[in-house]
This record gives sequence, C-alpha cells and structure tokens, in this order.
Amino acid sequence: MLLSRLASQSLWLDEILTVGPALEATSVADLIARVRTVDTQPPASHLLLYALRGADLHREFVARLPSLIAVEFAIIVLYSLVARLWNREIGLTVAALAQTSPYLCFYAAEARNYGLWLLVVTTSLWLATRWYEAALREGAGRTWGLALLWGITNALGLWIHLFHAFAIIAQLIVLAIVIAVRRATLPSLGRCLASAAAAQIVTAALFAPWALFLARAVGTGRVGVPWTREFSLGSILYYVFAAHFGTSLGPSLRTLHFVSFADVLRSNRVALTLAGAAIVVTGCTYVSLLRKAAGDAERRWELLPLLVWPLASIAGPLAYAASTQFPLHPRHLMLIWPVLPLVLALGLSRYRRLHVPLAGVIALQLVALGNLLFNPHYAKDDERGAVAFAEHHSGAVVYVLGDVAPYYATRGKGRPKTFRDFAPDTDDVWLVDNRSWEEPNRRARRTLALHLDDLGLVYDGGTTRFRGIVLRHWTARPQPRRPEGR
Repeated sequence: MLLSRLASQSLWLDEILTVGPALEATSVADLIARVRTVDTQPPASHLLLYALRGADLHREFVARLPSLIAVEFAIIVLYSLVARLWNREIGLTVAALAQTSPYLCFYAAEARNYGLWLLVVTTSLWLATRWYEAALREGAGRTWGLALLWGITNALGLWIHLFHAFAIIAQLIVLAIVIAVRRATLPSLGRCLASAAAAQIVTAALFAPWALFLARAVGTGRVGVPWTREFSLGSILYYVFAAHFGTSLGPSLRTLHFVSFADVLRSNRVALTLAGAAIVVTGCTYVSLLRKAAGDAERRWELLPLLVWPLASIAGPLAYAASTQFPLHPRHLMLIWPVLPLVLALGLSRYRRLHVPLAGVIALQLVALGNLLFNPHYAKDDERGAVAFAEHHSGAVVYVLGDVAPYYATRGKGRPKTFRDFAPDTDDVWLVDNRSWEEPNRRARRTLALHLDDLGLVYDGGTTRFRGIVLRHWTARPQPRRPEGR
C-alpha cells in the first residue's frame, strides 16, 4: 500500500536537499561539492540518487523508491536477527510490526537517508552478532571475514549519517560486556579481539576522507545545522510518542511548531489520552521484560538488546543535543527504534494478560498509519500544487520562489526563496511561503516585498488553498484584488 502512495505528496525542503544535488551535479566531484554546500550529512544517499538519474528523479516515486526498498530489506535483516536470537515466531511478529509502523513508514516514503541508515544499522548488528557467534563456536579463524564485512558496513553507515558513530560505540559496548562475561569460553581470545580491532580500523580508514573534510569544516565554523533548539528532558517523551505513532496521531508536525503545548493538549485530548495509555502499556511490558530477564539466568542475556543497547545508543545523541543545542529529532534515533517492535512482540509472546492492551497499542498505530497515508491533515506541504497553480495563472515571464520550486517549475523559472535577480520584463513573481514560524523565512519575505516594490511589481494578495502554504503573488499586471484564501 505504501508503494502506491510514494508519489501522492509533494517533496519538501529536506528531501530536495538530497534530490537537488543529485539532479544538478555534472560529475561525482561536483555532487560532493554541492552536498558540502547544502547538506549537513555525508553524500552516500545523494550518490545513490545520482546513479539513478536516468530513471527520472523528477518523479517523486523514483526519488523515494530507494528509501522504501532499503526499509524493506532492513525489515528482512531485522527478522533474521531476531529469529536468530529468539525464534522465528517472534521474528515474524517484529517484522509485521515494523511493516505497519507509522514512524518507519514515514521515512520509508521519504527521499532522504534514513531508510538506508536503518538498513545499515540492522545489517551491522547482524554482522556483529555473527562475529561473536563465530568467535564463540569456531575460534578466530572464522571471524576475520565477518570482521571485514562489519567494518565496511559501519563505514557505509558513517557515509550515510554521522550519528552512526553512536551505533558503533553502542555495538562495542555491548560486545565488550559479552566478552568480559564470557571470555573464559572464547577460544583464541586474543586473535578474536584482533579481528574486532581490525574491523574498527577498516571503518576508520574508509571514512577518513569525509572525516578530514569535517575536521577542516569545524575549523572554519561551516559545519552542522544552521539552527538550534534548547534541549529538555521533556523531549524524550515526544521521542517515545513519535516512535509509536510517528507524526500522524493527534497534532500534525506543522501544528507542533507554532501552537503552544497547552493548546495542543486541549485540541487533541482524546488522541493524546489514548496515545498516553498506549505508551504506558508498552512501558509496563518493557519493565516486566527487564525484571524477568534480570531474575532469570537463562534470559539474562536479553538485558543486552533490551537495556544496554538502547541506553548506549541514546546516550550519545542526548549528550550531543544537551551540549550543543542540536535540534534532535526522532529520526536521529532511528538506530534505537527496533527495540519498540521487539518489546511489543515479546510481550505478545509471553504475557497472555497483556494481549488485549497490546492489541490496543497496535490498533492505535494502525490508525496513525492510516492517517499518514490518507489524511491530508498530516500530509506534507503541497508545494507541487502551488507551483502548478502559479505557472497556470501567470504571464510569459514568471518566477516561482520556494524550497522545491526549482524541482517542480516547468513553464516558469523555479528559484530558491532568496533569489532576487529578476529579468526586467518579469510579469509575475510568486512566493511559496511555508514554515512561516521560522524567522529566516519572515525576513526573506519582507526583503522580497521591498525588492519587488522597487522593481514596480504590485502585491496581488495570497491564497491558502494549498496545504501548509500561503502562495503570495506580485505582478506587473495588477488585477482586482482577490479575497484572501480564495
């Protein structure tokens, strides 16, 4: 079903930061230079789209398809990992829950790097597990090949998203604990540790070129996102909510940016109450699983995937956000998300008394998934529709300014919002004014209005008919003012 919806919505700003360089680059070197300018992440996902340019990235379906395929493969790897550690039944349940997760489906239908990152996270975990099994059962001779693949996979993860460094650290913490506890049973411990160290050397060597660029960029201050957000522990509650329901239950992501928390609670009382109850059910299930694992020698190993892994994974992102005011989003915690379907699957398998409440949690997730796929309230801004409307209602020389306008403009000239070099014979200028709560956008709108006034273009009003957008119009051919919103 998600496959049929890939092209149902317009691309948005964060997607065009990935798609745009892939379309505009004239070579791989030019692509990397463009990524350094417009994005904050390494260029692996951009390179993938660059390789697919012949498939027509001007179609949203093609631009988003790699993310969907990556997520599907990630679910297969996750199934294999869970089936290996527990059993096939739990693995299948985890896979089914992942397949219908509104959180995961959002990123599976987005032309960005998060679907690819999940695939690398699950694959590196699978390889780390296989490395340990080989070290435990077969000695050091079988670990070198797995170590090489493990190192290559983690390097690819760093080339996809820099936060994969936290996944690597968490893997090493988990393996260090396992080796410390089981070192007496590991044959050829020294050679096994040597192969693990070699895996990290491979990772570092393969990522070194981008690491050197980052080191130079830090020295010039030109690295990282251009805006910050004060970190609070209350954000953790939102991360838990988003892991369950994505951004498609209760308030929309757009609403959360400009409506106060009290107003959000008042206007979404029923949805948030149900969501809170669902999170409590998941929390109780999680605590029960931890207690059982701590008290049962045969299940004590489960503390590693259920407790040590999530704590070791989240510590780095939280510390980074708290120290730098980095605007940490739920997508940055993709490496921890698989713990959620695992907890739900183990709860369904082990606690008959929790079947009904856990079924309620899953049912509410399905409601959020339905909202994500079919409810316009939770859809992305409709810049595609706005650009088409602007071009259809303009004279011969028309400029459309917007985040994604260069991607969608066909008859007119699509340009970024900061563009100011208009031709002398310009008939119409349109501004796709979205994310109005951001001060840079407000400043850009005011500057544009003054500049167009100097050029003699007259403001002809705006329309709000396109989701999430005020489409503002300046023209050299003044018409009777249209009512706002028509």
